Amino acid sequence: MALPLLALLPALFKGVETATALFSAGRETVAAITGKPSTASDAPGLIAEVSAMTPDQQAKWAEAQQAVTDQYEAETRRLMVEQGTVDAATLDAIGDRAGKVAYLRMATRPRIVLRLSHVVMLPVYVFAIDGSLMLTNIILKGFGTPYEFGTLAGDMFGDGSLYLELYKFAAPTAASVILGYMGLREIGKAKGSTDGDGLGGAVTKATGLVRRLLKR
Repeated sequence: MALPLLALLPALFKGVETATALFSAGRETVAAITGKPSTASDAPGLIAEVSAMTPDQQAKWAEAQQAVTDQYEAETRRLMVEQGTVDAATLDAIGDRAGKVAYLRMATRPRIVLRLSHVVMLPVYVFAIDGSLMLTNIILKGFGTPYEFGTLAGDMFGDGSLYLELYKFAAPTAASVILGYMGLREIGKAKGSTDGDGLGGAVTKATGLVRRLLKR
């Protein structure tokens, strides 16, 4: 039983070297098997800890880590199916516009959020413009010029203004999108993944699976 599991170690070690989620799960598995928290801060440290275990402990680690790896790979494949992936072959097929396509995939959502932030900040922009216009009027008066610039805030945000009614609808909508995007980004970072409940969720599920395997 132990020998086939020990044969999995080289491949599992490559996994903890390439995926942060698998590294974190591997540390938890070490702690569950040895009863002591893992002190590894990087993949070589974790590999050294596993290598120092007894063969029986290594077999348990390999069995549990293989289950985590399978779950991780399944979740990764699911994300690729749902969200699509741009690999070298896809970019070659697209041709000269490949770089633009790859850029748009990465930048579209952040750019939308950035533009929505301008909607929320519209009153600040208007008041800044009005401040500049008022300062200009003061300077013009100092030179005895009869010309005077009107301000925008009263017209745009006064009672009965169409702009005000549009802003009342647009601002909360824009703010909810911005807060939702930033919140999901922080959740993804906390879980070790930028995909929210994607790869980070796989690790959470796999942790419970590890505990069940070790209790057998």
